[in-house]
Amino acid sequence: MPPEGAPNVLLIMTDDQGYGVSGTFGGVIPTPALDRVANAGLRYTQFHSTALCSTTRAALITGRNHHKVGFGVISELATGYPGYDSYIGPENATVGRILREHGYATSWFGKNHNTPGFQSALRRAFGADRDLIRTISGRGYQFTGQIIRTISARPDALPAAPTVVPISAATRTPTNLPEPVSELIGRDAELNEILDLSASHRLVTLTGAGGIGKTRLGFEVARHLLPRFADGVWAIELATLSDPELLPVTVATALGFELGSGMASPLSVANALRSKQIMLVLDNCEHVVDAAAHMAETLCYRRLRQSG
Repeated sequence: MPPEGAPNVLLIMTDDQGYGVSGTFGGVIPTPALDRVANAGLRYTQFHSTALCSTTRAALITGRNHHKVGFGVISELATGYPGYDSYIGPENATVGRILREHGYATSWFGKNHNTPGFQSALRRAFGADRDLIRTISGRGYQFTGQIIRTISARPDALPAAPTVVPISAATRTPTNLPEPVSELIGRDAELNEILDLSASHRLVTLTGAGGIGKTRLGFEVARHLLPRFADGVWAIELATLSDPELLPVTVATALGFELGSGMASPLSVANALRSKQIMLVLDNCEHVVDAAAHMAETLCYRRLRQSG
């Protein structure tokens, strides 16, 4: 919750208009409604501005130069080069994210020209079936449709229902990894490389720009390694964690540990796992990277067993 007495915040941005348009800012067109709103709040007239809409908006909502936040051009013209990928990374917090981390419930209404082109194009590609994907806040899209696999030697054969072979609960490795909603395509080289690294290192880190599929790839690696860990493979989701000091509690809770009367610490979690044959996947660490690194270091030095 926001602090006691915190005001509501309404940020209004008018698109493709200079200061010479609206009467509120000395322009030639009378805008009495905007005048009343502006007179009750603040008017921002000194911030980094450009000749394009989404680039200026990116600068305004982050307080940074538009190249620093990936908007050297509008999102439709984005490239893979730094400063031009139309992606505002987690290291560049927007005003909405800052308010949310202070307890506010935030929303954006109207034109959003700061959505990466690869995300907006995906929705358009689905057309009338755009509900087959849903938005995961701060992460991107998730496919929600049903996947039906069919194998037939005859092209005119009717689709056959997939055969499901149940796995005995006694032999199933415990895990909270989500079921994949589709096959991982085109990442075989990366998958094999990470599996090789996991065979000789207790700690493996995946880094890269947001939205390129690190979580998807990491979870696929974890599924391949399930048979090697008798006590399970566990995903620890950190995207919603705002206080780094709560990271050990988040890990302990995900693993079902009893916290007792004291607060969990990296050392207490490591001690609880010392005799376990277990694998942890810490996901979305970028905003709590120091705490995540300390947790990983403590687990490794306490000789957490991560190989069969």
